[in-house]
Amino acid sequence: QLQTKSLTSEQLMTWVALITMCLILRRTEQALSLFYELEKSVPEELANDPSLLYLKAYNAFHHNDLQSFAEYCEASAEAFERLGDFRNSAQPAKDAGYARQLIGDFEEAERILRRTITIAERLGLHLIAAGTKQKLGMVRSHLGAHEEGRWIELEAVERYRSYGNPRLAGWSRDYL
Repeated sequence: QLQTKSLTSEQLMTWVALITMCLILRRTEQALSLFYELEKSVPEELANDPSLLYLKAYNAFHHNDLQSFAEYCEASAEAFERLGDFRNSAQPAKDAGYARQLIGDFEEAERILRRTITIAERLGLHLIAAGTKQKLGMVRSHLGAHEEGRWIELEAVERYRSYGNPRLAGWSRDYL
């Protein structure tokens, strides 16, 4: 049980980790229940915590609110960057590009995804870079650059293979 007035930043991170683990384990209903309890208990000074914003993004995605999904992912990535934490900004930024793709804002998706690839590669976040390339390939194809999109997708497949992840390589290959 959370107490509204006394939730600390450290406690918030514990709750975020717990909810994230529920999502990873595909315990969506349990994650949502914990998220709603947490959301009621977050004090104003923690309302813009980047990890909490990212959870809000996934809550929006679960409810098929793609515009809010995009906005919360962008807000999370920007909040991490304001803290100087570019490593943790990469995943929500990748998801922001994906969200913009789902909405049909392909130009903005491309801008976000290209920037995310640059950051992820610079920081050695190989799986995020590969996943972002996979999304960028789809976006380029939507923008009419089908051959370029295909080559970007193939690069993502090869990167996943080189990192020893045949599951994600196969998943990416499905989009070719």
